Amino acid sequence: MPLFSLRLEGGFSTEDGPSAPYRTLGNDSPTGEVIVGVPWLVAAENIVYTLDGWFRKMPGAANVNATATGATDSVMGIFDYWRMQTTGSPTQQTIVYSGTQFYRESAGTLTSIATGFEADRMPWFETMGDVCVIATTSTVDVPQTWNQTTFAALGGSPPNFDFHARHKNRMWAAGNAAAKFRLYYSALDNHADWTGAGSGSLDLPGQISGLWSHNNEPEPAPVQSA
Repeated sequence: MPLFSLRLEGGFSTEDGPSAPYRTLGNDSPTGEVIVGVPWLVAAENIVYTLDGWFRKMPGAANVNATATGATDSVMGIFDYWRMQTTGSPTQQTIVYSGTQFYRESAGTLTSIATGFEADRMPWFETMGDVCVIATTSTVDVPQTWNQTTFAALGGSPPNFDFHARHKNRMWAAGNAAAKFRLYYSALDNHADWTGAGSGSLDLPGQISGLWSHNNEPEPAPVQSA
C-alpha cells in the first residue's frame, strides 16, 4: 500500500476546477510514495504564502480590544489560556504580561488581574489541572497561578524558577538563579507540591536554559557550560 502526501503548492486559479494531479516518486521513494499536488485553492481567506510555497495564518489587521496596557509599557508575553468549566464547555482568556502587571483579555476587554511585579522580565506559561502556572525571569517575583478567577502565588514551597513544562503528570521547572543547573519536578498530579512524596530535583552538568516535553522524555535543552 503506497503512502500518500498532500502538498499545497500555492497560488490561485479560480477559473479552474478543484482537481489535483498526482504522481509516483518511483526511484526517489523506496516506499512508492504518491504525492497529490494542489496547485490552487478555491478559497484561502486567512493564510499568507511564505517564500517556500507553504503558508501561515494571516496576521490580524485590527486591535482585539480598545484598552491599552500603557503608553510606554512593553508587552513581554501573551498566552492563550483555556479552562474547562463544570458545564463541559471551556472558557478562553488571553493573558498578557506588560509593565508591572498581568492582564486578562476576554471578549475584547482587557482587565488587570495582578500588579506590582518586576517590569520587563520574560514570562513563561504552562497549564496543569486547568490552572495556568506563570513564572518570569525575575529573581524577586515567585511563580504564580491564575484559574480565571484568582491570581495567587504558587503553593507547595516551589523554587523560584524561570520556566517550566508539564510532563508525565508532573510539573518540571528550572532557571532558579541560585541553582541554574538544577531540574526540579513536582509531586505526581500536583503542580502545587514541590516538597512532598514524589517530588525532587536532578542536578545536570551545566546551566539549563530551556525546557520542553519531547519524545516522551523531559528534555532540558540546551545545556550550556557553567
